[in-house]
Amino acid sequence: MSPANCHAWILLSVPEDPATLDRVIGIADAVNHAIPTHQELQDSLGFLRASGMIVKNEHCYHLADAGRTLLANVRNLPTDSIFDIWNRLESELSRIELASYEPDNLPASVVADACATYNTRFWEQYQQLTAKGEV
Repeated sequence: MSPANCHAWILLSVPEDPATLDRVIGIADAVNHAIPTHQELQDSLGFLRASGMIVKNEHCYHLADAGRTLLANVRNLPTDSIFDIWNRLESELSRIELASYEPDNLPASVVADACATYNTRFWEQYQQLTAKGEV
């Protein structure tokens, strides 16, 4: 996965309202059926913050105005798939030139804890749906 492709994936995973890292990871899993690695999260969140696309407040992430605007500009609903949007986002993000940026300061233990929280929540929801016969 190229850096711009990964940045686009993570940008698609950051909601408008403040969300903890486990929620961002959950959205990333829903978008790509994969859990982003520690390195992918550090690099992409750092790039997206430095480019003004997202904001980090304490332990939560959310879209900044620039991120909202970019997402609105690359969407062509209702005909687009998430992959159409992702591809256009990748193209737009690859044009952003930053002299340098720092990866987000995310210790591996924080990412591991967020993954564990997401996995627990996912499993609990799955069990509830199974009990209702909805799976």
